[in-house]
Amino acid sequence: MTRAIALFESAVGDSSRVLGTTHPDTRETKANLAAAYVAAARITPAVAAFEELLPLYQEALGPAASETLQVQALLANAYRLRGHPDIATRLLEQVVADAERTGADDGTAQTLLASAYTDGGRLDEAIRLLQEVYARQCRSLGPNNVKTLVSRHNLARARREAGHPDAAMSEFQEILAIQSSILTTSHPHALLTRGNIALTAQALGRTDESIAQFAALLVDTSEELGRQHPATLTTLRYLAGAHLAKDDVGEAIRLLERAVAEHRQLLGDTEPLTFLARRDLAAAYRRASELAYGALLRDQEQVLGSQHQDSVTTRGLVSPQTDDGPGLPADVSPDAA
Repeated sequence: MTRAIALFESAVGDSSRVLGTTHPDTRETKANLAAAYVAAARITPAVAAFEELLPLYQEALGPAASETLQVQALLANAYRLRGHPDIATRLLEQVVADAERTGADDGTAQTLLASAYTDGGRLDEAIRLLQEVYARQCRSLGPNNVKTLVSRHNLARARREAGHPDAAMSEFQEILAIQSSILTTSHPHALLTRGNIALTAQALGRTDESIAQFAALLVDTSEELGRQHPATLTTLRYLAGAHLAKDDVGEAIRLLERAVAEHRQLLGDTEPLTFLARRDLAAAYRRASELAYGALLRDQEQVLGSQHQDSVTTRGLVSPQTDDGPGLPADVSPDAA
């Protein structure tokens, strides 16, 4: 991906210089560059690229043209990945309304809007919208079409987030069976479904099963996508989260220290995925501290008594864990596939 980005950046410069910044070929190359930034999890430059691109499409083609609406939807999705579901929702609601009015809606904008709703906690709206998209795609494309499966996948994710992990698990397992037959188990969509199965197992309290699934998935993503692919690094982070859920804090910290180092090497300190890795590492350090203080307090109370000043002081340092731990974010959801 780094090589592709470098090529696109060079092509944008050449096209702008030779053809001009508003030429259709230059616009298309800029759009490819912005999409490459998203694929590489470089969301900050992606937002900037789409922000620059949208006025060019609006001026050349009009604000309601299908290509313009697509760019606006992709800009909104970049904002969502950057952690701004409110901005994404506002932009995508406008896109969906314009697309429905002009007959240009193919379900992509609605799917992205549903993801923004999910990220913003508006789960009932997300589920309703995804049900509509999924039903329409089943009729027009068939239930086993790749786009239809993406909608079904996102619907399962929304149901899990809404507190229905059992239903979500059944859906993910059925989706994976179909993907395995039409795409192979090593296809990126199938790998993502496997990740959601592992995360849903963790949500169901099946932590050992989740750890085994994430460990196997990490091997496969490393082989199929590369050791520093964003999906591989995300899988590494969730494997650590599963260990942390089991209070295997030492292994969680080891994995998360590796994850933070590799995120920083690939993306720098301030991209969304790096922030998540750093947050999870901080949570693991905090959990290690809580466990250490808890062990100390038990020993002090046994030896010194619960009212001894040292016991009282330590008890004041022991705080309950408030972090929910890592969860599979929308940034690895195949929304726009």
